[in-house]
Amino acid sequence: YAMAYYSDEPMRWIDLPNLDGLGLSGMYCAALHWSLSQFSPATQPIGPTNSRERTFAICVVIGALGLLTSLFSSIATYTTELRNSNARRQQEELTIRKFVATRKVSSNLAARIIGFWKNTALRQDRLLHEKDLPVLGTMTEYLRIRLHDELYMPPLLHSCIFRLVYEIDRAFLVRLCHQVFTERSVAVRFDVFVDNTPADYAMYILQGKLQYYQEGRDIFERAHEAQIQRQRMTVSSEGGGA
Repeated sequence: YAMAYYSDEPMRWIDLPNLDGLGLSGMYCAALHWSLSQFSPATQPIGPTNSRERTFAICVVIGALGLLTSLFSSIATYTTELRNSNARRQQEELTIRKFVATRKVSSNLAARIIGFWKNTALRQDRLLHEKDLPVLGTMTEYLRIRLHDELYMPPLLHSCIFRLVYEIDRAFLVRLCHQVFTERSVAVRFDVFVDNTPADYAMYILQGKLQYYQEGRDIFERAHEAQIQRQRMTVSSEGGGA
């Protein structure tokens, strides 16, 4: 619209007979309609009336062609990746189901195995760790020491024991963070360790909580049931004495 309004050409698109009587807002809407029609198969009654407007229209069409091509290519690529990802996931599920069926795994255990696989496949919110980025392993030793200091030191200082060590010998705790500590994320229902296995390392919980399970039952649940049973026995004995 601005190109036609400020143009000194004898013929402009705003002078077309079918646009007589349109005010500023009507002309602007007509120009907007023409612009949108260049990016879609929509029709409109406006066209260039001089060489300057025609050159501008050609540039817009070429730009729209490149933009639409890039957009459609991105959509096709994303759709293909999504289809391949779903195909791999379905193939893995079919393989697992075939395995538990051919090996005659019990239905209860098979359901737990498939549920574990689904939770693992949908797990996308895990924090990134240093081992997930191989490029961090190429950094200088000084940078890695500083990185480990900033990653591991603040959580450790929440413990009174590590705060005491920090006050006595900070350099020792920095070396400890650099040479000993690593990070590990564990999803819900994943085993952190199994009973009766060697304790090769100690864990310091940064987020979340752990629950101990033994013989398929939650120890805390069993303790709670035992406490309720003791309370019932106490009430029963009091009632019997009355």
